[in-house]
Amino acid sequence: MTGMDMREYQRLVALFCLGAAGACTAAELLEQMGIAAMGAGHPPEFLPSSAPAVAGLLRELQGSGHVIRGEDRYDTRHGRQVAVWSAADPGAVLALPAAPRGSGRNADAPPAPVAFRTITVDQRLAFLEIEFEDWIQTQEKAHRAAQERHREEFVSFMKRARRLVATTEVPACS
Repeated sequence: MTGMDMREYQRLVALFCLGAAGACTAAELLEQMGIAAMGAGHPPEFLPSSAPAVAGLLRELQGSGHVIRGEDRYDTRHGRQVAVWSAADPGAVLALPAAPRGSGRNADAPPAPVAFRTITVDQRLAFLEIEFEDWIQTQEKAHRAAQERHREEFVSFMKRARRLVATTEVPACS
């Protein structure tokens, strides 16, 4: 099986699961993809191995217009905002695709070892850049919220100060 066959299979499984499950994060989609594919008897090594891999797949599908990135959601497990994705056309993939060619195994044969895949330095830097941008967005949101809170506290203080000055104001002597 070629890498393109596997990638196309992963795209179709992702679109099928997004259509069935609705909006979800990359980690939730990875779980849905695993449940659907393994329930159909597909080998697990054909699926993405991690949530960041699924996030990359989702960004690829977003670039082609198949998925939409929605409002971020706070993830209590990781303590940060995570992207929520949904299918642009939930009915686009109505059935789970067949496993890619070369997926048939002899029942008596042990499973084929999964080759360890490494990522390049450029890919690592790209992941770090994505994480940094996400962190910056979170910090900016927190900063805006703190500014708004301080602004409201200052307005409240000024109202109290005006009332105090108005009640203690000495009339001018003529």
